[in-house]
Amino acid sequence: MTQISQRGKPAILICSEPFAMLAKGQARIDGVPNLAMVQIDHPLGGMNSAIVHERVEQATPQVLAHLRSMFAL
Repeated sequence: MTQISQRGKPAILICSEPFAMLAKGQARIDGVPNLAMVQIDHPLGGMNSAIVHERVEQATPQVLAHLRSMFAL
């Protein structure tokens, strides 16, 4: 995501809670400290489709808010 953002392309990182601090640190190291990030509940891997759908529902408002601010919608 940081490479995409560095190229001037809109990017939003979606990660689960245990990886948020790592992702923020890596973005800072990569020179993109303000990388847009959406945090979802953990875990995601190995979950059934109903739980994945819940995570999508959880992330959608945050993703839309980031998109609105990126594109001044």
